[in-house]
Amino acid sequence: MHATHLRRNLIARSSGEHSHSFPQLLLGWRGETHCEFQSGGLGVGPGDVAVVPGDEAHYFAGRQDFSEMLVIDLNLEDPGLDLLCPQGSESLCEQMFHQPGFLSLSPDVRALTEYAAGQLSALPSTSPQYDLLSRQWAMMLLAQIRSMCQARPDQEPVSSPIGSAGPASLDRFIDSRLASPPSNDELAVVFNMSRSCFHEWCRREFAKTPQQYLMDRRMKWAEYWLSQGSKLIGAVALDLGFADTASFTRAFRRHSGCSPSEFRARFVKV
Repeated sequence: MHATHLRRNLIARSSGEHSHSFPQLLLGWRGETHCEFQSGGLGVGPGDVAVVPGDEAHYFAGRQDFSEMLVIDLNLEDPGLDLLCPQGSESLCEQMFHQPGFLSLSPDVRALTEYAAGQLSALPSTSPQYDLLSRQWAMMLLAQIRSMCQARPDQEPVSSPIGSAGPASLDRFIDSRLASPPSNDELAVVFNMSRSCFHEWCRREFAKTPQQYLMDRRMKWAEYWLSQGSKLIGAVALDLGFADTASFTRAFRRHSGCSPSEFRARFVKV
């Protein structure tokens, strides 16, 4: 490898594990590709980035026939990389590649990535223009992602995006929105992840989708309020964001195996 460059990589449904001496950024473009390090793994889709330090073993597996990534291969001897870091500051590797992990792109950087992919797709990979564009876009995207991380310290690459306090933080946020349950998009934004990354984190952490976990949390509150006997069933339904008592009753029966009134009767003497 002679220069830092950007390339397309059609994964499709292939899988494998390898390592190499140079660092990489794996940018989700089409479909989703599962990427995994020893410290953990996530699905990488549009707007997601996997950060691969040099010599870091990593596993990949495409989820769809059209799963494709954009890959930035870094040559650490490329003098262009020195231009990205002011003199006297940490090197690019020290700043961005000191550990494996995952990032979510800001909307403007994601749009830039889409544009770069479009330009590369319009040229044969053997043409001199392709080679020049691949180098230029690699440096441009590296500069933008580095700037994004500096502007958003929370974008430090991590293998578990929410961190060790994540489940408790998620519960607190859900509890603050019981009457107006958040969508997957809202949850992902609050925890600074793309929708696909947040979905993958929930599947790994709880073996549930985000909405399944959200419903379970709402049902725990329903069981608590019903066991206390201080709220009417209709009030519990409204406080948990259900449109009416009937929809709440159906959801509660699916979760607990009995109706709200039957559940309350176990605890409250009439």
